[in-house]
Amino acid sequence: MGVKDFRLYKVNLITNAPAVNSFLKAASDSSIGTLGNENDSKRLSDIRQMASALELYYNDKGGYPEGKDGKPLDMSPTYIVTIPTQPTPAGKACSEYYNIYWYTPKGEKKVVSGKTVYFRL
Repeated sequence: MGVKDFRLYKVNLITNAPAVNSFLKAASDSSIGTLGNENDSKRLSDIRQMASALELYYNDKGGYPEGKDGKPLDMSPTYIVTIPTQPTPAGKACSEYYNIYWYTPKGEKKVVSGKTVYFRL
């Protein structure tokens, strides 16, 4: 039995979220309170869910899905039940511009089984 070669690919999730310093300042702001912490926990959970779903998609299709309007296509319900949506920002610490989730595929395009996927060399 031969040895199967494999590659490990890196997934880049792009966000407009403010820097860590902004989060620390916002966490100390009394207008945020615990809702800000809950929102941050949800954001981290959403990123983990999407990363996991994207890896499952990659394993099945040999690449990452196309995106439209910042959302990955053909993911639901096979790889993730629903695409996560960002929580409403608490207070004035985060504007809508910085609070949005946006998916942008990168890499080379190829068509596999009638679906366009992206992969890195």
